[in-house]
Amino acid sequence: MPRVAHCSGDAGFTLLELLVGLVLLGLLASVLAGSLTFGRRAWEAGEDAFARNGDLRLVQGFLRERFAAAPRFTTADTDAGVGFDGRAESVTFLTGVSTTVGSRMLTVGIANIGSARDLVMMQAPVGPTAESGTQRVLLKGVQDVRFAYFGALPQDEDARWHPTWKDGGRLPLLVRMRIAFDDQRRHWPDLVAALPVTGDPACLVDASAPQCRRR
Repeated sequence: MPRVAHCSGDAGFTLLELLVGLVLLGLLASVLAGSLTFGRRAWEAGEDAFARNGDLRLVQGFLRERFAAAPRFTTADTDAGVGFDGRAESVTFLTGVSTTVGSRMLTVGIANIGSARDLVMMQAPVGPTAESGTQRVLLKGVQDVRFAYFGALPQDEDARWHPTWKDGGRLPLLVRMRIAFDDQRRHWPDLVAALPVTGDPACLVDASAPQCRRR
């Protein structure tokens, strides 16, 4: 009876080779799963950070516009000269001078609302009007706010940063605003807003006439 020859080169995988292959596939699957998990967590962390800080960008843009709308002239409707009172923890300034809306005094600072401390903006119309003032919460959960003012006061040789600004005859060149939150994960980049350069001190502006009017 003839014998059947077997060729070892045509033999299939051995049990050991199959086990090694399965181990390698398992390791590869673990690495891929870990990468997907890391990517998902990074994406979720980015979304959470945007949710925490997205409103900060809106508030910064809003305040920049309000500071930029401060009038260059002395106002006849207030006793504050150019209508600007800069303090360490709050700032009050005249803004929004127009023939339709009129001018308003805005105060930005911290207010205790219940058990929370929030950054609020209080606004009151200037001039003869029956409209009452309003208060609006800009940011919640604020631990501290600090303002600084850049410019040259009468006693200064050069412009520099000041913790307060009481010069009734001119505006500061810049206002810096720093905020700390109860939630340390929220980050407020320093807001540095430019104000209009103070114009002719002989000019007056009232609530309904944004143009210069001589004293």
